[in-house]
Amino acid sequence: MPAWLRDNPPARSQYRSPRRARPTGLVVVHTAESVLDKIGPDTGAEAVARFIQGRATPGSYHVLVDSDSIIELIDFDDEAYGDSTGSNPYAMHLSAACRTTDWAQMAPVRRAGFVDNMAAAAREYAGWIEARYGVIIPAHRVTRAQSAAGLAGFISHGERDPGRRSDPGADFPWADFLAAFADEAPPATQPTETEVIVASLPIVKRGARGDSARRVQALLLAAHHAITVDGEFGPSTHSEVVAYQRHRGLGSDGIIGPRTWRSLLGL
Repeated sequence: MPAWLRDNPPARSQYRSPRRARPTGLVVVHTAESVLDKIGPDTGAEAVARFIQGRATPGSYHVLVDSDSIIELIDFDDEAYGDSTGSNPYAMHLSAACRTTDWAQMAPVRRAGFVDNMAAAAREYAGWIEARYGVIIPAHRVTRAQSAAGLAGFISHGERDPGRRSDPGADFPWADFLAAFADEAPPATQPTETEVIVASLPIVKRGARGDSARRVQALLLAAHHAITVDGEFGPSTHSEVVAYQRHRGLGSDGIIGPRTWRSLLGL
């Protein structure tokens, strides 16, 4: 599926395409400082995406999440305007649609939804950068100096820009987030047969055609989803993938990555 800002062109440029530098595996974690949606389905990420689409100043992320959705705003091959300290050419910017002060007050279920979706988005990026550049993102934080030196890992926006920013805040659940990310991070030991199988499978998303899309549709049909196996990953297939992911707690980005492949194949 094309990135959201490609399907919904912004009022002014909100990303640079392509990147000016090879990504290093640095992930900068943000909060959007937006109002937390506490009633019914969480539409916080959707609201922030629309704000970014219409804003007159630069400011964007690669991926934006709330407690029940994941929005890929910008392709990983492109630069987001997420940081004014020089990391944009080589970093991935990941944001939660809430405020720094919300973490301590969130209901546990809602906070867990945010953490799981942020970890799922980070894992998707980890899979992409490993496949593209052979870079493995470890489940640990790095300092500003380490991030500038090209080390892979996670850093807060506040640590990158301490004079102006504090997000994602002192109460952000780093331990839970990194543990969720590490749950499927690349292993340090010899991979199992299942891991080798999953690693060989492509990332499949909206717009895909051919055998990979057909295989996804056949697996969804076997999982009792009403779907036509035609090899075209269009809107209806995307909707069924999102429904499948939500039902199984896999996030809801509509992208067939390692976790969703593993679930579909029963591995």
